[in-house]
Amino acid sequence: MGTRKKHKSQLSAKDIQLLYMIYQLRAVTYEQFKKLGNYTSKFYYYHKVQKFVRLGLIYKETITGSYQEGKRHQGNYVGITESGLSLLKEKDYKISHTAYNSRVNKKRLAYTLTANDLIIKMLRKGWSFREAREIKEEHDIHRGNTFQGVLTSPNKEDSYLLYALLHRVQGQTVDRIKYELTTQHKITDVLITTKGQDGFKTVVNSVTNERHPLITGGKALVLPHAFSAEYLTIFDGNVRKYEDFLKTYDIELLCKSPVEDSSENIFGSNVKCDYQIRYNGEEYYFVDMLGNDMMKLRDVREYKREDYKRDGRKMLVLTSAAGFHKEKQQEILGVMPHVEFLELNFSNMIKNVRYINKLFDKR
Repeated sequence: MGTRKKHKSQLSAKDIQLLYMIYQLRAVTYEQFKKLGNYTSKFYYYHKVQKFVRLGLIYKETITGSYQEGKRHQGNYVGITESGLSLLKEKDYKISHTAYNSRVNKKRLAYTLTANDLIIKMLRKGWSFREAREIKEEHDIHRGNTFQGVLTSPNKEDSYLLYALLHRVQGQTVDRIKYELTTQHKITDVLITTKGQDGFKTVVNSVTNERHPLITGGKALVLPHAFSAEYLTIFDGNVRKYEDFLKTYDIELLCKSPVEDSSENIFGSNVKCDYQIRYNGEEYYFVDMLGNDMMKLRDVREYKREDYKRDGRKMLVLTSAAGFHKEKQQEILGVMPHVEFLELNFSNMIKNVRYINKLFDKR
């Protein structure tokens, strides 16, 4: 047995699983490699990368593009080789693509690495991920579509088509996403993340453009990249966790399950909302806009003052003081006296989210 073959046979099950994750994610930075392997020692994970390279299982190359805006040297990334795929096949992993076809186009590298930052965070929180090639083949979606894959919550109730964008976003990029969403109807919930504030504004302005809005049959979350993982981990379909979060702001759910489509009142009008709640002794229709769901924002706009006068319930919109939340949402909604905003302190909200997640992790 050759030395290289001998060393391959000594790889642990964890090593093989790590190799398979590199295949699925297609391009992985050294830091992402460290998180995938749950390595704490910089020396150990660096040594592990070098070992995989020496065995011919992965290749390494220099990161190019705008993955880290303004940085001239962005480090290296790794990808799978044919030898690595052969080993995975020997271990009975399902492999559908060659190493050549798994290589990421240089123009898309920064997008892929950005998406992987979020994907790896969500994997560590119990979410699952299916990469774009697999989804496209299964649902007969055009190969040129630019989403990076699908993220699914631990209880399988929420699945998001993921578009991870960079610091700067061109209008035509968002137009392309809007077009792609009209060409497939299998996955109706979408998550669009951006790294920069300018890029975020470009996306929001484009998807809310009245002449050419983003239209999908489900949710359309538009979030800053850094906040998206925090949001998804608290609003992942776990009603008990979500209820605990709301209680920290003295919000009482009057029903324990979300309003699926609409809430029909005694007058027969349909009001689209998330829940009916009690806050400060008053009952409201409740819409959570922390996720910047552009479809929900449209529903809020449709709750007219005439509806409120007949019904008597105001609408309470949960948001935060962060620039990408209340300020932008109010700008889009305009003046609506029967819609009130509950504005959370953003940093305190993040602390609450992390605290509640830790409590549920221990249960």
